[in-house]
Amino acid sequence: MKRILAPLATPTRAARAALLVVALVLGVVSNRVYDWATPDGAARIGADGCVLGEPLEGVYVAPRLRVLARCVTASGLVHGVSQAEDGDVTFDVALDAGQEHLLNAANYMFKSGRLHIEVIPLDRDRISLPRNGERVRVTGVWVADNAHGGHNEIHPATLIEID
Repeated sequence: MKRILAPLATPTRAARAALLVVALVLGVVSNRVYDWATPDGAARIGADGCVLGEPLEGVYVAPRLRVLARCVTASGLVHGVSQAEDGDVTFDVALDAGQEHLLNAANYMFKSGRLHIEVIPLDRDRISLPRNGERVRVTGVWVADNAHGGHNEIHPATLIEID
């Protein structure tokens, strides 16, 4: 008796879409785990507080950010310190006079004219985190966050000096 096997079915468009979603989720999850599990991030920071090598190393979903400059320093007053779902510590800085060039229209629309700052989990153990109302000097990668309205921010912040 001869056994005939049915040909494999061609995946439907919905099945292909579901596979793509699963692949994307696994990629994001594995990237997130890798980011949090990467050993000591200090070796990737120079003496001036600027990133050596890949500027967005350790950033969750890095492709949403457009690098404007690999290293900037901004100073001002801290507002709204909180922890984001991705593990970043975030806050905004009301900049000292003369630093308005670090902001764009979206900073005025969505951030009350302040520069947004994010400290990633990779750097949390070596950076002093500020409290609301403290004056700071923040060094890090200056980016535009294309996924959240396009505002400018320092992300990752790699050095924070608290006055």
